[in-house]
Amino acid sequence: MTVLDDVAADRHDGPWVDVCAATDVLADRGVCALIEGVAVALFRCSGRSVEGHDRWFAVDNRDPFTGASVLSRGLVGSAGDRVTVASPLLKQRFDLATGQCIDDVAMTLGVWPIRVVDGRVEVGTEPSSTGNQRETGRKHQPATMS
Repeated sequence: MTVLDDVAADRHDGPWVDVCAATDVLADRGVCALIEGVAVALFRCSGRSVEGHDRWFAVDNRDPFTGASVLSRGLVGSAGDRVTVASPLLKQRFDLATGQCIDDVAMTLGVWPIRVVDGRVEVGTEPSSTGNQRETGRKHQPATMS
């Protein structure tokens, strides 16, 4: 078994939904999956870990600025050491590890536990309230307002 987010997997008590083969998701692209009735954007980010392995992220697919379910079609990039997705509509950037909007800290996306087991991508059935702890613990803490 290969688990790419050990902490999120350990903290997620609920069941997992088998989504697709890991090879079905192109590097640095997103796909959308329906998880418990919610559209979730899954991203495979190539070589962005310290070890050079792909990193996987899952966030709400719904753009909170427009209400459109489009974030899986967004542009994967970075802002400093943060891996981001830019909405294809109004171009706001979201940190894929925390769900925090970089351009408007009042907006956030739900972050979902994701793992790869025996070459299959699985997503937890409930969003995480703390983001992807493996990623936030290594690089940065979620943005806060003072």
